[in-house]
Amino acid sequence: MLVIRQEQMEAIGKSRLPEFYTLLESYIREEFPQKESELAMPLRQWIEETYAQALLFGIKTKQEHVKYVNYKCIFGDDFVEANEFAHNILTSSASASVKLAELKQAFLEELERKQNA
Repeated sequence: MLVIRQEQMEAIGKSRLPEFYTLLESYIREEFPQKESELAMPLRQWIEETYAQALLFGIKTKQEHVKYVNYKCIFGDDFVEANEFAHNILTSSASASVKLAELKQAFLEELERKQNA
């Protein structure tokens, strides 16, 4: 039986990162056309840095990364630092999918609070 070691899986995943970054570039340009002009760096570099930051929060799957990119595009690059609730959620011990769902709910509650103020 053929067994693929964890190191091999990580190498396979990393070899596909440039392709994923290219897909994210296209996605951002289509869904958030203003984002690129707002950046102080090339879009590709921003994507790579965003990917690395997301990994620190335990975000690993492509779908989770796209959600994280969405949050940064919608709420700003500093949304984690600017919102204590976002920092608390993302640094919790919950799984990435739970963190992202809680983050969405917290932003919706924050929006509702601001609308009612």
